Amino acid sequence: MVAGINNTVNACQINGVKRIIHLTGISAPQEKLSHHLESRKEVEDIIRASGISYTIFRASVIIGRGGAAFEILDTAVRKFPVIPVFNWGNTQVQPIYIGDMVRYLVECLDKKETINKCYDIGCSEVFTYKELMQQYAKECGLKRMFVRIPGSWNWLSAMVLGKLAPVNPNVVYWLIESLQNNMVCEESNLKEIFGFEPLSFKESIRKIMESNLE
Repeated sequence: MVAGINNTVNACQINGVKRIIHLTGISAPQEKLSHHLESRKEVEDIIRASGISYTIFRASVIIGRGGAAFEILDTAVRKFPVIPVFNWGNTQVQPIYIGDMVRYLVECLDKKETINKCYDIGCSEVFTYKELMQQYAKECGLKRMFVRIPGSWNWLSAMVLGKLAPVNPNVVYWLIESLQNNMVCEESNLKEIFGFEPLSFKESIRKIMESNLE
């Protein structure tokens, strides 16, 4: 990943790119990051040190089809009547609807005040991963039992979900390993700049369900 971003930055410098718009993951500075989040932070640092103007958005779980974390969430809730909750059950996360994420990425191009700035993006609600799954099951009309199991079981979880979810098995493992890290937004003035509040988690799920019916 580091070689890839270095090549990208070099190409941007050679071709006179004016600004890099980058989407990455939220990371809590006081926590030991997973390998995946540490790598993403390293990419962010390379962009910020490149000398090219940038706007960086950091997100946790992006709620929408095609998002790897959402596809894993959807698979776990829909496929398993009894859902094991491992050591990551109380880790906190602040999801964002995919449409709101795209809106931030697009609209920042016309907002000069976002140049050389980093923003955490998410809805106004903070959930634990267990609460996120419970709320998703409720919105889908599914009755699910959640069973607390000590330990992390990352490899076993990744092996099972990697076969069921429409996500590369390696990516499944990286994301499951990252469940140990809290991903909560720091306060910002995003509403003042962009003029909107991201949809709530419930509204996000309903939007996705409506789009599935079209």
